[in-house]
Amino acid sequence: QKGYDGLIIVHSGHGGKGTILSSDEKQIKITQLHDKVSGSWRDEAKNIPRIFIVDACRGGTSVADSKKIASKANDHVPSSHPRTNLVTIYGNPEGYITWDNPKKGGFLSQTVISVLKKNKTKQQLFCFLTSDMAEEMTKKFGEEQMVISDGDPRLNKMSILPKQL
Repeated sequence: QKGYDGLIIVHSGHGGKGTILSSDEKQIKITQLHDKVSGSWRDEAKNIPRIFIVDACRGGTSVADSKKIASKANDHVPSSHPRTNLVTIYGNPEGYITWDNPKKGGFLSQTVISVLKKNKTKQQLFCFLTSDMAEEMTKKFGEEQMVISDGDPRLNKMSILPKQL
């Protein structure tokens, strides 16, 4: 029996087009991080939900600038799809910057923590949590940033009941 039933990875910091920046300012492809916890790492990893929360810029475009930047596909194709049961939550579409408060952290991180705290006593489907995050983000921070969920839509039916916050 496993001692876990899922994995949540959070990055709150700097990023770029398809990347995050490490503390020594090296670009790391988000798809490389996905691979580290996917079927290309261990086949059984595909059997648990893996959720990435990325609170980082995805490029240099602001909401006022409508330029869209296309994402690049992962060039590694394993024998079975390694992204099964994997979702990444972003703080804006690719190509757009994210915002933060130097004392409180990124807007997405603040929103995720707030929504999970509000829902800590009730079991909720993942799709409702991400919807609550999107509503709270707009309510608190306006239209400058939005919640983007990208990945396996089957996780939308997954129930989430935080054990501790």
